[in-house]
Amino acid sequence: MPGIKSVNNSKKYTVVIPADDLDQLKELADRKIIASVNAGVREAVEDYIVKLKKEMYKKDLMEAVEDEAFIKRSTESEQDFELLDQEAEEMTPEW
Repeated sequence: MPGIKSVNNSKKYTVVIPADDLDQLKELADRKIIASVNAGVREAVEDYIVKLKKEMYKKDLMEAVEDEAFIKRSTESEQDFELLDQEAEEMTPEW
C-alpha cells in the first residue's frame, strides 16, 4: 500500500464519480490495497496533477527551445558554470 500523505491542509469537496469506480475503490479498500476510498481518490488526483504538470512542463520546454533568447541565456549559463562543473566532477569519487 502506498504511503499515506498527511492531510493537515485538506478541504472537503464533493465530487461525482461513476458508481462502478466507487465500487472498485470500496473493494480495494476492503482488501486493504488502499487505505480508504478517500485515500484512493486523493492518490488518483495527485497522480493526475503530476501527469498534467509533466505534460505542461514538456510543452513549455518545447516552446523554450524555439526561443532564441532562452537558448542564448542557457548557453551563457552553461559556459559560466563549466569550470565549477569540472571541479565538482574531479572532486566526486567514483562509485
